[in-house]
Amino acid sequence: MRTREHRFNIQLLAERIVHAKRGKQQEATSNLRAGYFGSSTRGAAALVAAVDAPQDVGAVIRGGAP
Repeated sequence: MRTREHRFNIQLLAERIVHAKRGKQQEATSNLRAGYFGSSTRGAAALVAAVDAPQDVGAVIRGGAP
């Protein structure tokens, strides 16, 4: 309840996706492209995050059924 104002903050959600991708790279998987999935607001955030580094993203799935 204290953070519900962030629920629809697409830019904040996109930044979290980008930071998670950058912070979790392992040597064995560093050459693989990411796939982002999200529905509703998180789907919009996945699209925005993919624009940040399109060379690192292999797919964006927006919706409830991949």
